[in-house]
Amino acid sequence: MKRIAEIIGEIPVISDLQKEFYEKMLVARKERILDYSMRQLRKREKKWSMER
Repeated sequence: MKRIAEIIGEIPVISDLQKEFYEKMLVARKERILDYSMRQLRKREKKWSMER
């Protein structure tokens, strides 16, 4: 996420407020979509390995 924030920070045509919005929005989406999906996958794998 650090590199993505750097890329957003380098965009000259958007305001600081827009940059802050995009950074926060992307962090929230990552947490709610990717991190959530990863946790669910790990739970499923753990359950599967315990059933063996």
